[in-house]
Amino acid sequence: MSVYDENFYRAQKDGSFRSAQIIVPMVREFIKPKVVMDVGCGLGTWLAVWKSTGAEVIGVDGDYVNRDMLYIDEKDFLASDLTKDYVEVGNKVDLVESLEVAEHLPESRAISFIQNLTEISDVVLFSA
Repeated sequence: MSVYDENFYRAQKDGSFRSAQIIVPMVREFIKPKVVMDVGCGLGTWLAVWKSTGAEVIGVDGDYVNRDMLYIDEKDFLASDLTKDYVEVGNKVDLVESLEVAEHLPESRAISFIQNLTEISDVVLFSA
C-alpha cells in the first residue's frame, strides 16, 4: 500500500491549492505557458490553477492516485512510477513543474529524474 493514499491527499490538497493560487500568477509574470506538465502532480491542484489561466495541462503521478479526487480531467492524467519510469513526451512543453516530489524518490533516480525534467521543457519550476 502506498503512503500516498486518500488521507494523505485530503490532508494536503487545500494548502497545495492555496499555494498554487499565490505562486502561479507570479510565475506567469515571467512565462505565459500554453502547455504545463506537472511531474508528481498528486491530485492536480497546481494544474487546476494553471488551467484556469488558459493553459493546457498534463499531470503525471503514480497509478495509486484516486482519479475521483483529481482537480483536473482524468484524460489529462498519466500514470507513471516515478521511482523507475522515464516520462516520455513527444514535444517539449512550455513549462514542467515538479514540486516536493524528488525527495521521495530513491537516490539512484536523482540524476535521471532531473535530466528527464530538462528534456520535457526548457523551463522548469522545481522544489524539493
